[in-house]
Amino acid sequence: MAASVALQASVYRSLHDAANVLKQLLSTASPTTKGLGIVLCLNCLVGVLVPSAARHLALIPERTLPWKPTNVLTCGYFPYGTGRVAIATTMVDIIALMHFGKLVEPVWGSVEFLRYVVVVNALCGIGTWAAMYVLYVFTLNNFFLFASFGGFHGAVAGLFVATKQVLPEDEPFASVPGLSGLKMRHKHLPFLYGCATLLLCLLHGAQYHHIGLSLFVAFGTFGGWAYLRYFQQLNNLPPGDASDEFAFSTLFPPPLDRFVDLVAELVTSIVQRGRGSTSADSSVSSSTDAVVEAAPTLPPNDPHNRLPGETDDAFQRRLERLQRAEKILAERTRTPSAV
Repeated sequence: MAASVALQASVYRSLHDAANVLKQLLSTASPTTKGLGIVLCLNCLVGVLVPSAARHLALIPERTLPWKPTNVLTCGYFPYGTGRVAIATTMVDIIALMHFGKLVEPVWGSVEFLRYVVVVNALCGIGTWAAMYVLYVFTLNNFFLFASFGGFHGAVAGLFVATKQVLPEDEPFASVPGLSGLKMRHKHLPFLYGCATLLLCLLHGAQYHHIGLSLFVAFGTFGGWAYLRYFQQLNNLPPGDASDEFAFSTLFPPPLDRFVDLVAELVTSIVQRGRGSTSADSSVSSSTDAVVEAAPTLPPNDPHNRLPGETDDAFQRRLERLQRAEKILAERTRTPSAV
């Protein structure tokens, strides 16, 4: 009994701390991230108050074709789980969106940031739908056709990849109350997040909604990386990020580099063949002067200006991150590695 009370008290403290962090992030969030946060909140309310809405908004593979093809697009904004689980996971998703969006959006601009979130969520839905049908073919388990999947965690995984590209050496939680003691860098987050969700899935026997969680994170990670690597167009820069620091193998620990690079070379050859003639020469066709000139082109709301309610220390840290990010953008015409 005492242990149950202590656990409940711990949960309430965690929710209280999360609410305080969310309040702090909201005070400096951009209209874009606030808008996405509102979408997540509204979908959470709908999911909690009207559970039958999952038939229309969540991913149910059997219903996708031909009745609800749009659920591959909406499932990423529909909450994971039900009841308190849905509320808790939505709160965590919004905190991640506000925190990591604040790092990425000033560099890309609001339109590109929103496009990235939409693309990654769509890739998560489409990839998970296809994977469920493959699992059904091999297992003949009806669960994979009729289960309901949702959650913003695929987009969160994509945001981890984005911050790895923009600010790889920064510590993501240095300024977050209660998490400042975690000594890790942005470049570590995609792999750690993927491992954590995979472990959770395996601990539950790779069943129920946990397998959807793992698939969303996997497709969010690799889909986000592929979009940034090959297709993202910023200002006058060539498409994608061909730098060695953003090669596919950098998503994994160094001992796995050799095996991962073999897979990466295959992916690169397929993508380049599909795009026609995207080669090292074309990726460096724009001059360095043009890149340096394009990199500082910023959204209409200049991120170099102080945000409402922003402290001196937070303002200084944000300017330092922005300067490092602009430097990275200026190096994006370097000759690409294998992938």
